[in-house]
Amino acid sequence: VWVPDLFFHNEKDGHQHKIMKPNMFYRIYPSGKVVYNTRLSLTIWCNMELENYPFDNQHCCVILLSYAYTTKELVLVWDKVVPIYITRKLYNTMGSRLRTYFDSDCTKEFSTGE
Repeated sequence: VWVPDLFFHNEKDGHQHKIMKPNMFYRIYPSGKVVYNTRLSLTIWCNMELENYPFDNQHCCVILLSYAYTTKELVLVWDKVVPIYITRKLYNTMGSRLRTYFDSDCTKEFSTGE
């Protein structure tokens, strides 16, 4: 099964869990749909706006990109039912907690393609 060459653009640190065996699976449906799932732990960076500190809300993106493929060859689509699983009571290094999340299309144009 082909796996795309994805990376997290704003990753500071990260690893794929491999306790006993790699924490991943593939599921291939009769329709041809392929689901690939893997367990990751990431530390990402994002710009913060602190004008209203300590009553501010931050918006931090997790940015997925492909090294070699354009949107003509690869399109990522979030699952509509459970797009992402985040551990309950997730806190960052400053003690803030994640209150909500949303998924969106953030396709961008680069010199190598879209």
